[in-house]
Amino acid sequence: MINNSLLSEEIDLTKSSRRNDQEIVLMQSAMRYKTIKNNLQLVMILNFICLIGTTFAMAFYQWFLIVLPNTKTRIWLNLLYVYDKQVEKYMSYSTYENSEYNFCLYIKDLSQNDCLYELRLLEAIGIFCFCCIMVSLIFLSYDIIRLKHLLKAFEQQQKYQSRLKGVIVYSLIIVGQFVSLLVYFFTTILLTSLREIETHFGSSFWVNLFCCISLGIFACYYRKSKGRILRFQIMEKLINQELAEDSLNHLDSSEAHF
Repeated sequence: MINNSLLSEEIDLTKSSRRNDQEIVLMQSAMRYKTIKNNLQLVMILNFICLIGTTFAMAFYQWFLIVLPNTKTRIWLNLLYVYDKQVEKYMSYSTYENSEYNFCLYIKDLSQNDCLYELRLLEAIGIFCFCCIMVSLIFLSYDIIRLKHLLKAFEQQQKYQSRLKGVIVYSLIIVGQFVSLLVYFFTTILLTSLREIETHFGSSFWVNLFCCISLGIFACYYRKSKGRILRFQIMEKLINQELAEDSLNHLDSSEAHF
């Protein structure tokens, strides 16, 4: 009888110890979950900053700079328009083509027809890049809203299923921006090789490139963080089930002894 009592006490101690261990693991996991959730909130905020930065850089005139010889006139080529820094005037590509500050008038390495073709190609590529970045911004706006709903679902212990997965959304955003920047870069390579004019990429180009790289990093971190949160939710569910079963078993055991 005494041995049975001692054995019962040992079993109760073992169950109590396991229960305490499970609760400790649950508390530690909850702390990690909170950290990951805060980091996801940070990613959402940084995505919003990238959205603002990309929108501003896309509209700003400083994409590609051409400095004309002798006069040192600074001509900025935007995706959709041309900005003459000398007279502070915005103009379309077709208007700039007939302007006295057309850089084709100062180039000898290319024929006028080839240079004008390059200018028209820049205009077409600019429109293409503008459309690609606009599509990226639409998906980036969608991703910010999706992250907001995702975090809310996590807080309420609910499952959230978006129409488009995060991997697909980020892929569309990054591909849209990267392709536009890559195409624009290789289109302007010919101009950078000309000796008669001085050329530079402007702040708008570099800001868009930085945002594109940042979004790639955010996409990798988002995928990793979401996986951790899902694993935590599964583990929390299993531990809670075990704790509930232990409580029921303990209650049944107490009633049997009584």
